[in-house]
Amino acid sequence: MNHTVRIAIASISSYIELSPTELKKLQDKRAKTKTERHQQRKAELFRRYGVEVTPELVDKDDDAWYPQLRMHYYLTLGREFLANRDAKRAAAQLEARENSIWKPDFNKGQLLPAVLLLESLNLF
Repeated sequence: MNHTVRIAIASISSYIELSPTELKKLQDKRAKTKTERHQQRKAELFRRYGVEVTPELVDKDDDAWYPQLRMHYYLTLGREFLANRDAKRAAAQLEARENSIWKPDFNKGQLLPAVLLLESLNLF
């Protein structure tokens, strides 16, 4: 993403005004203006990170920063919550698919195996 777009996303001021319902409505809308796309992206970033959205944050998110932060959290402070998180996710998939799980989706959503592998390799 070019620098101008990152600045445009960070400078949109109306993202705080978007309620969860309004954000969902905007996400579901198919044809969006450039301003609406920027508004949606900024609202999503603000909800994901809970901090002021800057061009640097937009850039880091574009470089898949969130999955790295999430993995770091579960390797450190959130380790005790990881098994419960994966179990809840598996239960939700079972419920949504009427007692059947598509393995690629299931495997992609589970973080415990990756954390255990990194720990066993002493990479963290």
